[in-house]
Amino acid sequence: MKTDERLKLIKLIHVARRELGMDRDTYGLMLNGMKGLEGATSTADLSVPNLKRVFEQLKSKGFKVRPNKK
Repeated sequence: MKTDERLKLIKLIHVARRELGMDRDTYGLMLNGMKGLEGATSTADLSVPNLKRVFEQLKSKGFKVRPNKK
């Protein structure tokens, strides 16, 4: 379901942002600098394809996905 995927991506993006030490302003600037996001400054403003792009951008900045410990 799209909603589940969207929520999962939003959670991952927030984890990545925190682990990379990005404050809200820095994160907003990153989003604002990405082409095709129409000036979005929050994950709430983004579609699933754009959330995926943001997540890939965070991975390119050094975020590493780790498996769940569950």
